[in-house]
Order: sequence, then structure tokens, then C-alpha cells
Amino acid sequence: MVASGLILLVFPLLPLELNGRPHFWPLLKLIGRFLFDVVASSVEVAAIALRFGTQPHNAVIVVPLRTRNEFVLFVTAEMVSLVPGSLLIEASRSTWSLQVHVIDRGTRQQVEQARQRVWDQERRVVEAIGTQDEIAEFRRASQTRRAGS
Repeated sequence: MVASGLILLVFPLLPLELNGRPHFWPLLKLIGRFLFDVVASSVEVAAIALRFGTQPHNAVIVVPLRTRNEFVLFVTAEMVSLVPGSLLIEASRSTWSLQVHVIDRGTRQQVEQARQRVWDQERRVVEAIGTQDEIAEFRRASQTRRAGS
């Protein structure tokens, strides 16, 4: 503990700017959905572990995030990483993307579903803790991306 305190004194962390404030109902939905995802994914990973004779097809996906808020990037990355069956490899502030390893995603459709789960998580985080401007910008970016698909 003393060593970690000395390290923080010598190499202080960069300040993290918090512009938004928690929004009660979206925050409640974020927490509830996160707990559901943890339980459901735990069951899914246990089923994969108990499945004999087949090897799961894993994937590494890059998910470009739609927001440019460091705190949202951090919270989204942590929540994605804490759900069983997904492992955060890299959270990049330079490209505003997450690189995630996901288990048992052998088809293109399954990979896209995993990518959509990360985007859904990002949306819930923005709605729960973002500023009104960030929420509006996020929704505009989402609509633009959907229109371009």
C-alpha cells in the first residue's frame, strides 16, 4: 500500500474531466441491464465450458465508439470487460475504439451481435452519465450511422 501511494505521488494520474451528471432512470437501467448481462453471460460461458466435442470459435473485434468523452470510454470499456465471455484488449483514445475478444462468435452475424452489444452498452452509459449535448450528439451519430448502413 505504501509503494502504491509513492507511485501515485511520483507518477500522478491525469485528471479526468467529468462534465455530465447522473440521470436517475437511465442509470438504473444501465445497472439493471449490466447485472442481467453478467448473469446471462455467466450461464452462456458455463454452457460453452461444459459442451464437449466442439471448440468455440472466438473473435477479436474492433468497435469504434460514437462518443468522444474519456469517462464514457473508460466506463464502457470497464463494463464490457466485466461481462463474462468478453475481454477488453485495448481501449484507444486516439481512435476512440475498443478492441474486444469475444468467445463463441464464429459467424459474421454473431460478430455483429457482439459489436452491437458494445454499442448498446455505450448508449446506456451516455444516457446515464452524459451531458444533454453528449446525449443529443450521440443520438445524431447513431442515426447517421444507421442511415449509412
